[in-house]
Amino acid sequence: MTVDIATLDIVLGIVNFMAFILMIIFWRINPMVKGTAIWAISASLSFMSFFVIGSSNIFLNNCGTLIAAVLLMEGILRFRNIGDQRKRFKGIIALILLSVIMSYINQSNPTDRYLYHDFVIVMVCIISAITMLVKTNKIQFLVHLYTAASFFILVPVFSYRWYLAFSGQIENHLIGPTQHEFQGFFIFIGCASYHWLVSRIGACFDLSNETGIKIRNGRKMVTSANTTPFYF
Repeated sequence: MTVDIATLDIVLGIVNFMAFILMIIFWRINPMVKGTAIWAISASLSFMSFFVIGSSNIFLNNCGTLIAAVLLMEGILRFRNIGDQRKRFKGIIALILLSVIMSYINQSNPTDRYLYHDFVIVMVCIISAITMLVKTNKIQFLVHLYTAASFFILVPVFSYRWYLAFSGQIENHLIGPTQHEFQGFFIFIGCASYHWLVSRIGACFDLSNETGIKIRNGRKMVTSANTTPFYF
């Protein structure tokens, strides 16, 4: 049984639209949670790049997906409070500018395009997955493992496409409007995107719940130490 690529595109478009809307809403509901604003921008870029049309669609699509991936990683680093975001700022901007330049240079060359694009995506997935798992307690680890799995399942997919580009075989595998090797690739992307969307919300609520517990415990301690309650 084969699945028409146009049908897969519609499914992935719906997934991107859901991620875009939900991340905007989630950011507005939880503006105090680090990383949510960056995730909202990332989801917006991913959504817009998916529906780019015209002669420059390859360039704009690659720019959008790469920048969205880098911002997604930065949002995760902020969410997990890893490192100093001010010190990373110049590096993130440099990577974004490099991605724009490489997308423009390689827009007509699938081999070079995927060599750079898939390398960046794989690195982003690995860094994001590891970031979600470090410095966690037992409960957090279980919640964040669900998110990390979303990235880990994408690593072999993009690694395989990078290998095809590296070995000079990629153009031979991109032939055919409805039946080619990357049907499974599209399905992987769709499932992983939805998987990541749900797990991201779960991880945020886990953090919000933990913060709420700490605040309530702090209030109890202050109340017991003073004759009149003091809330902060």
